[in-house]
Amino acid sequence: MGKVITLGRQFGSGGREIGKILADELGFAFYDKELINKAAEASGIHRDFFENNEESVTGNFFHALTLGIYRNNNRLAEMNDISINDKVFLIQSDVIKKAAEEGDAVIVGRCADYVLRNHKDCHNVFIHSDIEERVRRATEEYGLDPDGLKETIIKIDRKRSSYYNYYSGKKWGKAVSYHMTLDSGVLGIRKCVDLIKELVK
Repeated sequence: MGKVITLGRQFGSGGREIGKILADELGFAFYDKELINKAAEASGIHRDFFENNEESVTGNFFHALTLGIYRNNNRLAEMNDISINDKVFLIQSDVIKKAAEEGDAVIVGRCADYVLRNHKDCHNVFIHSDIEERVRRATEEYGLDPDGLKETIIKIDRKRSSYYNYYSGKKWGKAVSYHMTLDSGVLGIRKCVDLIKELVK
């Protein structure tokens, strides 16, 4: 089993950038959207379905049927009596566990800290920043339209929080849920990277 860093993050906090830098500098595998591709490959389900249901706790099972996501002998067909999003969560969890078994990795989001709660060498970090700094970053660095952006960020965070709380039974963003929480707006991206590297030494 490899050494793993999991990163929870508020939208616009730079969590993905921090994770990518960490992976590059430490020589770790990096998983973010890559997990969707792996989950799709493992399950035989179209990746668009995982994309559309990512970090959701409610879904429409019959709508999923109309999207043509079912194929012969896929994982969803094997799971009865649980919601479609629970099935997606279980498939992604399998992929996360397999990634951790294959070697050192940085994994962004998707309740990875909870999924890997029994992994002996897993370091769980949460990246946050104040809303004004996140609006600035999303506008200047992500190229997003500033119109209504604050409300969009709050909505995305609410969705991530609901997903995390629902599946982990913990509180998203609360310090007690992680080994380390960092304010990227105060510390900056570089300092956050350096502090996480110290954590995993």
